[in-house]
Amino acid sequence: MKIRIGKYTLTSDGRYNLVANETVKKKDGGEPSLRPVAFFSKLEHFCKWALDQRVLKSKAESIEELKIEIMAAKAEIIEAVQELEHGKVGQGKKTKKSA
Repeated sequence: MKIRIGKYTLTSDGRYNLVANETVKKKDGGEPSLRPVAFFSKLEHFCKWALDQRVLKSKAESIEELKIEIMAAKAEIIEAVQELEHGKVGQGKKTKKSA
């Protein structure tokens, strides 16, 4: 299982833990790898943590900008969880092709 939410990829250790990973680019230009940064027992806990991380690292300079950042993060989390529920895990975020 791999769920992509923002800059984090959620994986499972196969037993009881969900693992939040950051993608690390190799200096030699090789294939990027995942580095564990946090562990969770429930998906809900990961979602709250991911939202907190986005708020803490936000460069918003006003309440309105922060509100927009939070709304975007929530939408991204909801989309990823819905993909999980519908069996579309691991496909990543859809991008629009330019005409």
